[in-house]
Amino acid sequence: MEYRAHGKFLLSGEYMVLKGARALALPLRYGQRMQVSDIAYEGCRWYSAEKGNAWFEATLDSSICVTATNLPAIGDRLDEIMASILRQRPEVVSKFRGKEFRFDTDFDRDWGLGTSSTLLALLAEYAEVDPYQLLADTFGGSGYDLACAIASGPLFFTRREGTPLVEPAPFDPPFKEQIFFVYLGNKQNSSAEVKKFFKEAVISDADVQRISELAADFCTAATPRELAGFMKEHEQIMSRILQTQTVQQKYFPDFAGAVKSMGAWGGDFVMVVSENEEKVTRKYFFDKGFVTILGYSNVLLRD
Repeated sequence: MEYRAHGKFLLSGEYMVLKGARALALPLRYGQRMQVSDIAYEGCRWYSAEKGNAWFEATLDSSICVTATNLPAIGDRLDEIMASILRQRPEVVSKFRGKEFRFDTDFDRDWGLGTSSTLLALLAEYAEVDPYQLLADTFGGSGYDLACAIASGPLFFTRREGTPLVEPAPFDPPFKEQIFFVYLGNKQNSSAEVKKFFKEAVISDADVQRISELAADFCTAATPRELAGFMKEHEQIMSRILQTQTVQQKYFPDFAGAVKSMGAWGGDFVMVVSENEEKVTRKYFFDKGFVTILGYSNVLLRD
């Protein structure tokens, strides 16, 4: 049996989605697959790879607890995941016995596209458990990434009193070839950044409302300049709340367009839009040493 889950980009609503704001998210063609096969063993075997290159393996006994692994810290996390699954459905232990699980991401794990969220989505589908409960028991977070893992297109994500609400989003800009995602090379610890946000941020209801409105505004932008305006407004709001310079102010003040942080500020990918031709935008970032530049059309999930 083979399963697949999609990676994600959070285009708007970073941090604020945890305060009830509406976020705009994009499922990606990049993702993770899981292959399950029968083996002659009372427990199960586990193998994880990145673009075909193995990095983690574990052996689990008949109670589905890790007994051997090459990475003990990851093994402890796997134990947490399996314990959550079995709390939800104790009888599902039989589906894991005598099985080999092979996982493979088709993106670099350092990119932050959803190694953990795709894993949880795959296991939740296999075990028929609630993926959002699984997330709450393990990594934490809003859950927008789980929504992306099984979505077929752009989506709005909101949490209302702990309940995730997912709606299709009409994000289909006519200027796709002028939108890019540039990897900054500084993978962030999302959990640590979220804890810092809740401890230090001062947020008004008006901030939550405007960030929610901007999710819809992103979808109405008819030109690169219009989208750039919305992106810059979003950045200014978050800069004030986080008391941090925007990524454009810090690294790209002379860029002719907009550069917006995504996810935990300071690392992973930024979203870029410009009225310039594609080759001009790519050259700007390449000349600054940023070589991973993904075009919107290249990451877009297709039927």
